[in-house]
Amino acid sequence: MASPIRMSGLNSGLDTESIVSALVSNYSSKVKKFTKEQTKLGWKQETWKEVNKNVYGFYTTLSSMRYTSAYDLKSSYVSDKTKATVTTAGNAAVGTHSLKIKSLAKSAYISGAEISAGKDGKGKVTADTKLGDLKDLGTITGDEGKIKITFKEEKEGSNGEKELVDGKEKVIELKKDMTVGSFINKIREAGLYANFDSKLQRIYISSDKSGAKNNFKITGEGNGENFLKALGIEEPLTLDEIEKKKNNSTDKVYKGATKVDGQDALITLDGVDYTSESNSISVNGITVNALAETDKEISITTIADTKGLYDKIKDFLGKYNDVVNELTSKYNADPAKGMDVLSDDEKKAMGEATAAKYEDKIKDSLLRRDTTLNSIITIMTNSMSRGFTIKGKNYSLSSFGIQTLGILNAAKNEQYAYHINGDKDDEKTETYPDKLMKALTEDPDTVMTFMKKLSEGLYSQLDKKMKSTYLNSAYTIYNDKEMDREYRNYSSLIKTWSDKVDSMEDYYYRKFSRMESSLAKLQGQQESLGGMIS
Repeated sequence: MASPIRMSGLNSGLDTESIVSALVSNYSSKVKKFTKEQTKLGWKQETWKEVNKNVYGFYTTLSSMRYTSAYDLKSSYVSDKTKATVTTAGNAAVGTHSLKIKSLAKSAYISGAEISAGKDGKGKVTADTKLGDLKDLGTITGDEGKIKITFKEEKEGSNGEKELVDGKEKVIELKKDMTVGSFINKIREAGLYANFDSKLQRIYISSDKSGAKNNFKITGEGNGENFLKALGIEEPLTLDEIEKKKNNSTDKVYKGATKVDGQDALITLDGVDYTSESNSISVNGITVNALAETDKEISITTIADTKGLYDKIKDFLGKYNDVVNELTSKYNADPAKGMDVLSDDEKKAMGEATAAKYEDKIKDSLLRRDTTLNSIITIMTNSMSRGFTIKGKNYSLSSFGIQTLGILNAAKNEQYAYHINGDKDDEKTETYPDKLMKALTEDPDTVMTFMKKLSEGLYSQLDKKMKSTYLNSAYTIYNDKEMDREYRNYSSLIKTWSDKVDSMEDYYYRKFSRMESSLAKLQGQQESLGGMIS
């Protein structure tokens, strides 16, 4: 609320506002004090939120690293990449597999015959052309017609096996005053893809998915046949049917509509046939993306992805390093001794850029020597330095050439970060023997077991720290609930002392107002007396 406008000191000549301000300064200093403390607490909350976000992100990474599936990486390659590509899941069998692609999946597709407008058939057709203006339709009696789209569906046959039969039907009512564009939209609404190519003067219709079960046919009912003929999609023929018709006719050029029947992909993998509506077929962890039919078998070779596993561990260590370096940097931040939150007047006097740098220094120091932060650093570093017994032998990260550089050799605040010996991307350790890759090549199971145990231990410790308590919420490493209560308490204190300031100001201004009134009366009496004497 805006401060009231007061006209004071007119008779006394006193600077009433300065006097009142001095009288209530003990109260207003409390407001300033608590406002600055609340601002600093708000900054600290924001800092903690960002830290917690990063720690929680690493925590979720740890969650998956506890399981075998995170390390069960495989890679595959195919002998002829022009015929197929392959992707591999962790459960794929290592070895060489034989593959033959017998047929590719296709979408059902109709390519309409060329159409025209006008009685003489010389007019161009556009999306706005009315159906009644198409060649051959204008002379046909009757303004309406119906066409029916019949879709295939899978049902169980008499022998218990699945078979495709005519199923769902969609009936579209056509009128001569309907445009070609409206007809296309009707086809789309029925569940098919349709387009009119104005340059080629043809209509194209296809199913939205490949496979035999997505086949369809379009037939006319009554006058609907005439509409189909005018639209160029009457009785489309397959390529085989067209060739047969050419062989039985003197006209060797076919100008009617053509169709491609939808079909499933069929592959033979290791002697077993598999079908799919699409050209992507997954079998026991191997996904084959068929590109072309093969006239002979090609091979798929699946191997353990040692490089992928190496990168997985490297990525894990990178995420750990990012988090622990951030925590260490905040814990060891330079102090902001003697620095306090700036008032608006102080910011203005200091200048915007300088004030921002000043406050950033305060913000950077808010978690300096914080005990909660130190406990997280301790949890992480202690968990990463643990050893485990596997197959009767003790292992730690250093067993695989993974170690810290130590406080003397590491960059500032990076003494807890881990480096992989022989890592070509790390100039500090690239010249050392690559023990991790050697271990992954010779005994990957031991490395995977160790990493699972390490991840489980660190995950468990962070999980305990993130449990919900009276002080903090679930999945939170700092006392967010306590800080929220403290923030609200500051709001209450600020309001209480602000109210006291307002109350005392009103009290003193009333006193001064009465004094001014008395002085005004006295001045009036003096003027009257002076007038009588003169």
